Amino acid sequence: YAAKLMDCGLSTYIAPERGNDAARSTWTLTGGMRFGTPGYMCPTFQRTGRFGEKNEVYSLGVLLLEIFTGRLQQPQDDIVGRYIEDEPETLLDSADHRGGQWSQVPKAAIVELMQGCLCAYRTRLDMPRV
Repeated sequence: YAAKLMDCGLSTYIAPERGNDAARSTWTLTGGMRFGTPGYMCPTFQRTGRFGEKNEVYSLGVLLLEIFTGRLQQPQDDIVGRYIEDEPETLLDSADHRGGQWSQVPKAAIVELMQGCLCAYRTRLDMPRV
């Protein structure tokens, strides 16, 4: 399986012949700062600075949540905080109705997938792989 969705907004091109040494030097040049889009970065990456494919799973969960609710993840409207951490019981009833009515079974499956992507960072062993 090959991922078809990615965000290159803060990416740095590293020529294949430079390999991991270039990645390490890029990390050094930035002072070890963690770059990413606020609200989309996995909390584990923010805390530890360790990056891997499971960080992308978290970001995918944010994207799915935006599509499902029809709302954007923003500092002034933290939909992850609201629907995943504070009021998870309201998520199933928060589907965006602009596209019509959602059938219960697909809606529940999407909610389960989003919760898997967004909650599992707490126990990374349970987190789905890309």
